[in-house]
Amino acid sequence: MNWISDVPRRAIVVVAIGLGGCAAATPPAAIATVNLPSTQPDQTVAPTWPDIEAASEGAGANAPDLAAGRWYELCNTRLDSVAPQPLPPGVEGVSAVIDDWSGAVLDSRRSRLLVWGGGHGGYAGNEIYAFDPATGSWSIIWGPTPLEQIPQGPQGFDEYPDGNPGSRHTYDNLVYDVANDALWSSDGSLWQTGKSTSGTWSFDLQTNQWRRLPPNPAAQIWAQTAYDPKRRLIVRRVNNGVFTYDPQKQRWRKTSPGAYSHWHINGEIDHDDRLFIMTGGQRFDVYNLDSQAFTRPKSGGDQTIVNAEAPGLSYHPALGEIVGWAGGEKLYRLSIARRNYSWTEVTPAHRGRAPGKPNNNGTYGRFRYVPTLDAFVVVNNTDENVFVYKLGVAADAPEPADCVNAAALWTTPGTHSDRVD
Repeated sequence: MNWISDVPRRAIVVVAIGLGGCAAATPPAAIATVNLPSTQPDQTVAPTWPDIEAASEGAGANAPDLAAGRWYELCNTRLDSVAPQPLPPGVEGVSAVIDDWSGAVLDSRRSRLLVWGGGHGGYAGNEIYAFDPATGSWSIIWGPTPLEQIPQGPQGFDEYPDGNPGSRHTYDNLVYDVANDALWSSDGSLWQTGKSTSGTWSFDLQTNQWRRLPPNPAAQIWAQTAYDPKRRLIVRRVNNGVFTYDPQKQRWRKTSPGAYSHWHINGEIDHDDRLFIMTGGQRFDVYNLDSQAFTRPKSGGDQTIVNAEAPGLSYHPALGEIVGWAGGEKLYRLSIARRNYSWTEVTPAHRGRAPGKPNNNGTYGRFRYVPTLDAFVVVNNTDENVFVYKLGVAADAPEPADCVNAAALWTTPGTHSDRVD
């Protein structure tokens, strides 16, 4: 039985990861120079929203039979194992790609996570990292800017001399633009002084080139940002209000007046209810994509996720739910009934090897549901292995003694039930 079909479709589920029980990942023997992949463009046609929706609805049936209800650590999946050599300047080095309030997106066409971050005084490298959970491999798909073209001085650098965007804290400012097959970014805390910027950029994943877009009209270092696939708009909440960006028309539009925003908050769209859910830092905010109304309802039940630091949130299309990650082994479901929101604790079916506590500066987009694998992926730190988790219950599935290789993981047999608690 496929347990997905029997789960109510009016809840937001939050996954929380254990603070202990996970041994540190084995450090790599050496950090090697990266061989960049070919820059030949991908000639496939960008999918439409109905195509994406249909594919996602069938994900549970076609995905590999991963045993559900437990965490798996993927061996040899540290991001820093592919860091460029020599490293670009910065007082923290490549760890700042994640440690410095930085996020990620799911490249849904290729089923991989794209991580982009750094900035302020921590790290000047502007390379884009990609993680393929099916193979358990990291790569740099672009960059970094050559060392001799990375500027230094008492200012923030939105653009480097080579014409590409400078490194920055990315917070929840990153989006995968589905219609244009691009990584989209706006604002951030810039290398080298932490200055904010109105700069907006798009990285074309077919041509492997950056392009500067019209600047956003309300510059702010952090924001809550998400892609609305129905209208093909990017939705962005800052203190000055809610704005949308139309990638086709390259036009900004303000849709709602002033609204509080902070780096403690992360956001994700519930596509079934057409609600942009934003939570973290003791806030719980909702923006209705259709009525364009911004509200701050009180959520009931357990407030672990509401109080978390920029928890990870990711929409699960087959379930019609948002799932998130914010520390601890338990899960938390946020039921949505007639615009009433209530958190309920759910205990995972199997306890065992799990990620440690979340990054101190938030998770943002580094927790993502991958429909082709019917599993969630967590990238927590540059010097830790990646973890995956599948919701549900597996009967009599063997407990892994240590980390597992990705190729073996996706062929692990599992028997699923229709329970999630």
